[in-house]
Amino acid sequence: MRYISDMIKTISLDGEERGTLRSLGRHLRRARLRRGLSQQDMAERAGVNRKTYMALEAGESSVSLALLARTLSALGYPDRLADLIAQDPLGEELDIIREPKRARGKGDVADF
Repeated sequence: MRYISDMIKTISLDGEERGTLRSLGRHLRRARLRRGLSQQDMAERAGVNRKTYMALEAGESSVSLALLARTLSALGYPDRLADLIAQDPLGEELDIIREPKRARGKGDVADF
């Protein structure tokens, strides 16, 4: 039997990725403050302690995706996490590039 702790691996982030997480934390903090909520309020709504919630706002990579999802729900955006990559222009462009080309008729002349 494998334990969850056996499956958790430490992932190293580069500077840009760490910056993105800090930016996310700042956005979450701003949204919380706009609603007049304390970190303790948000922690309770997310079902974690204040220290864990503070780690999310600090952009710590150790916080769980579940905490982010619950925080977004508490802020009134329950579907926002799923929408992060709902639009994928780069992926759509790659699909177009990879589409198989149509077979040509005899002598490269259309047979219509």
